[in-house]
Amino acid sequence: MELPGLPIKKTLALALFAALACFPGCLRNSGYPSRPVTIICPWAVGGGTDAVARLMAKLLQDEMGAPVSVVNRTGGGGVTGHTAGAKAPPDGYTVLMITVEIAMMHHRGLTDIGPEDFEPVKLINRDAAAVFVRTEAPWRTLAELEQFVREHPGRLRASGTALGGIWHLACTSALLAMGLEAEAIRWVPSEGSGPARQELLSGGVEVVFCSLSEGKAQMEAARIRSLGVMAERRLEIFPEIPTFKEQGVDWTLEGWRGLALPRGTPPEIVQRFEAFVAKAVSGAEFVEFMGRGGYDARVENSQEFARTFERDDRVLGELLRQSKILGGGRGDEPGPWFFPALLLGGLALAISSLILKRLARPAAAESRSPLAQAASRPAGAWLLFGEVLAAVLVYILLSEPLGFLLTAALLLLDLFRRLRTGWLASCLATLLLVPGAYLLFAKLMRVPLPSGLIPW
Repeated sequence: MELPGLPIKKTLALALFAALACFPGCLRNSGYPSRPVTIICPWAVGGGTDAVARLMAKLLQDEMGAPVSVVNRTGGGGVTGHTAGAKAPPDGYTVLMITVEIAMMHHRGLTDIGPEDFEPVKLINRDAAAVFVRTEAPWRTLAELEQFVREHPGRLRASGTALGGIWHLACTSALLAMGLEAEAIRWVPSEGSGPARQELLSGGVEVVFCSLSEGKAQMEAARIRSLGVMAERRLEIFPEIPTFKEQGVDWTLEGWRGLALPRGTPPEIVQRFEAFVAKAVSGAEFVEFMGRGGYDARVENSQEFARTFERDDRVLGELLRQSKILGGGRGDEPGPWFFPALLLGGLALAISSLILKRLARPAAAESRSPLAQAASRPAGAWLLFGEVLAAVLVYILLSEPLGFLLTAALLLLDLFRRLRTGWLASCLATLLLVPGAYLLFAKLMRVPLPSGLIPW
């Protein structure tokens, strides 16, 4: 078949030219990636990790020819996001913006996730820790802050990340380097430097430890100032900020960020993704962003990154023990399973008491409540206890994907149904009790709760 007005040879030539023109695009879109890619950020919006993750998403989208988005999976002091990255399908479509905390969390018993659960792809940048105060704060030098802490131990509050995170370690290790107790400044956990700096500005804390790049915008707005940076030498983009060493405190500490894939990702996918990342970080946009933001862009390839990962896992584990924050702060503080264990223990004692009372003196009349009727019979009481354990298991399985609010609401509504409570009263009580519990634990007591489908 030939086009109207064109001989057969010219028609074939045009068809061949069109096929050749489409050939590069077909190669580009065949194989990996063939669908959208997600970058998991384990820290909150507004921090340095979030900013770097969003930059990489934009650059990688241009290089890969596929949509790349960022999802903030916060909670558990970084455990939630890092675990989601490690447990993701190893197909190259879920990438983790991994941070130095992954070399610390398993030493504290918070997770069993460690270096062996990832395929390190590229270390993106390093950032030395720095200390910040509000502009109107009375301390203008590190020595003045140190003197105040020495005279008033436990008076000041600091934040920057979760309990046991890299910026918390910066705080405790700096205090030890000054010859002070690791708890001379009380640590207030947060989901990243962004929320921590907001706490600083609102007066919730007096000191923040994070990187200079993270505090750059607020320093330029004269809302906060840095008293020193834990680097070997002054940073080029912040020449006015003295190091701790210059001020008589011989201490350095830095965090890092990088991209990693779940262990088990096919080698050809890892290599192809690393090639995309290498092109992204070699471009002018990456260099300009990192320089403008004050980020120390010391890039490492996958082999170098793997060695850094293993070294920091060993070194930071030892430093955690020296800083007395291994296991979650002061030795007399309860661990994460203390309150659930206390609740289950109390429930077991209450049910056992009901069984003993029933055996000693049968009740005169059965209650109209199914739960009360079950509790009054020995076999039914243990069945009720089993149902409570099942509810705990359901919460464990659903709270991560759905979040605390939705999971708790479903379980509470089920409890009201068993109590034969009306639907209107059940819904009203759930609307009051579940958000109230969230405010109590997540906001007032600062217990990390999974956000799930609702990114709080």
